[in-house]
Amino acid sequence: MPTATRAGMPWHVQLVEYPPPLTGGRADIVQTGSRLGMCTLEDMRRLGLPVGPVLYCATHLLLHIPVELGTAHRWHVPQTLCRPGSTSCVVMTGPDAARGRCHRIWMTPHDSAHGRTGASDLRHRLLVMRSVLATGRAA
Repeated sequence: MPTATRAGMPWHVQLVEYPPPLTGGRADIVQTGSRLGMCTLEDMRRLGLPVGPVLYCATHLLLHIPVELGTAHRWHVPQTLCRPGSTSCVVMTGPDAARGRCHRIWMTPHDSAHGRTGASDLRHRLLVMRSVLATGRAA
């Protein structure tokens, strides 16, 4: 997974299931594959957009990204899910369903003071990054 930022500092990694205090309590959770998710978050950081902590599941290769409450009912982005407050892994593809217990870590951008990633920015950049990854062309 990419870890470089515009300042060259990595993500902080916490080997815990509980969210960092920075997340500010209850949130809706966007779930996406780790490649699409990390490329999108790194792109957002490069652009100076707010990126908060994320939960990474190494078993299912998924990211759980806390966003503001109320996002789930209006979320419609292909290859992603958004659920109210749930960080359980809903596996999006068949073969992954056979994998066992989740192995998860919280990651916080080194240079971030943001409690959550902005849902509208995340939505837009996920759609852009899907196109970039599918075509191999920069947006």
